[in-house]
Amino acid sequence: MFDPMRMHGIIRYANRNRIKNEDLAQHSYSVAYYCFQIANEYHIKDEIRNEAIAMSIIHDIGEVFTSDLPHDIKYENPELKELCDTLERKYINTELPEVKDLWNKLEDKQHPTLAGVMVKLGDTLSVDAYVN
Repeated sequence: MFDPMRMHGIIRYANRNRIKNEDLAQHSYSVAYYCFQIANEYHIKDEIRNEAIAMSIIHDIGEVFTSDLPHDIKYENPELKELCDTLERKYINTELPEVKDLWNKLEDKQHPTLAGVMVKLGDTLSVDAYVN
């Protein structure tokens, strides 16, 4: 059974200089906060704002199963990235069926949504706040 408390034990950016440590739970909260701010700044409908916040909370939840692999390593090794994506998809579909539809919607590169774009922007803003 999935235990959301495991999100507190996964430290992000382990291979980089960082301003301070951030765990997966803190990162997810930060992304959700940025989505909230973006929605307010651009007068985005509550329905889309709420979907972006929900997506933010689960956007990296697969890392509970695969850990936080450095971005550079994943993207310089496409086979490793594909393996991680496959493992995350498998674990989410089997261990977290209650979030799989939302997670799959976020990960659908063919049909991006405004909420998904907000999460990607919030994710980038969050990374910039921790990595120098």
